[in-house]
Amino acid sequence: MKVDKLKLRQAVDSLYSIGPATQESYTRLVIECFRANDADQAKRLQSHMDAYSYRPADSFIHNRLLHLYAKSGQIPSARQLFDKMPHRDIFSWNAMLSLYAKSGCVDDLQGTFDRMPSRDSVSYNTVISGLAGRGCASKALSKRNIKYGEMAARKLFALDPLNAGPYILLSNMYASDGRWKDVAALRSLMKTNNVKKFAAYSWVDINNEVHKFVANDRIHVDSIAIYKELDDLIKKVQEVGYKPSTNLVLHDVGEQEKLESISYHSEKLALAFMLMKRPHESMPVRILKNLRVCGDCHAFMKFSSKVTGRTIVLRDSNRFHHFVGGKCSCNDHW
Repeated sequence: MKVDKLKLRQAVDSLYSIGPATQESYTRLVIECFRANDADQAKRLQSHMDAYSYRPADSFIHNRLLHLYAKSGQIPSARQLFDKMPHRDIFSWNAMLSLYAKSGCVDDLQGTFDRMPSRDSVSYNTVISGLAGRGCASKALSKRNIKYGEMAARKLFALDPLNAGPYILLSNMYASDGRWKDVAALRSLMKTNNVKKFAAYSWVDINNEVHKFVANDRIHVDSIAIYKELDDLIKKVQEVGYKPSTNLVLHDVGEQEKLESISYHSEKLALAFMLMKRPHESMPVRILKNLRVCGDCHAFMKFSSKVTGRTIVLRDSNRFHHFVGGKCSCNDHW
C-alpha cells in the first residue's frame, strides 16, 4: 500500500501539538515512515519520543527506525539510536551490520560483529558480503578481511551447505588477494558437494516481449548490432572519464582478457539493446538483474546516463538504482 507522504508529515506534525502519544500511535507512525521510506519524518518522530522520554516496551519501534536509517545509509542517526536502545535483539545488531556493510565501513562492520552476543545466518551473510570484493591496499588488512570471511563462510557452509553464495563470496576474496590455489580448492569443494552456482543474467521488456542476456552473450538475433552499439557507448563514456575496473575480474587471466570479460556483462548488453531499439524516447530505460550489480557496471551506468541523457533504472538483487545525469539514487551504497 502506497503511503501519502504529505499525510504522514501532517500526522507527525500533530504529535507536536498534542504532546506524548501512546505506544499504538508511535508504532503506527513508525510503520508508516518505514513503508514510505521517509527517514526525515522518522527522525522527527524519534525526536518527539525523546522529548517526552518515551521508552518502548519492546524493541519493535526502535528496530523499525534502525532499519530505516540503515536502508537510507544514515550512519550517524542509526549509530546514535543503536547506542541508546534499552533493548537490542538480533534484528538490531543485523541492521547495523547491514548499514556498515553497504557503506563500506569495514572496521565498524568487524567491530560490531565481534561485539554481537549472538549471531544467525543473516549476520554471517552480511559480514562476508560486506567484505567480499572490497580489496585493500594494505596486505595486513586484506588478510584480516579474509580471516573474517573464512570464519563466516564456514558457519554458512554448515547452516546451508548447498547455498552457492558463501562459496562464491569467499572465492572472490581469495581471487582479490591473488590466492588462485584457494580459489581452485573452493571450486573443487563446490563440485564435490554438488553446489550449483546461479548464472548472472539481465532482462528487459519491449512490447511485452522479454529479452534475456548473459555475459558475453552472442546468441541474440540482434547480437552484431548490440555489440556495435555497446562498443560505441563504451567509447563515449571513456571520453568523459569512465575507466573499466579490470581489477574486479576475479580470474587468473591477462589484462586484455579481463578487459574483454568486464566489457560485456549482461546489464551492459541489455542497456545497449534498449538504446538501440528505443533511441529517441524520453522514458527511462528499465533493466532487471538477478544478482547484485558489480562496481564496474554501476559506474558504467552512471556515465551512460550522463552521455545519453537517459534515465536508467536498474533493479538488481539488492535494490532499485536510478541513474540520472551521472549519479545514482543509492549514493554508491548497495
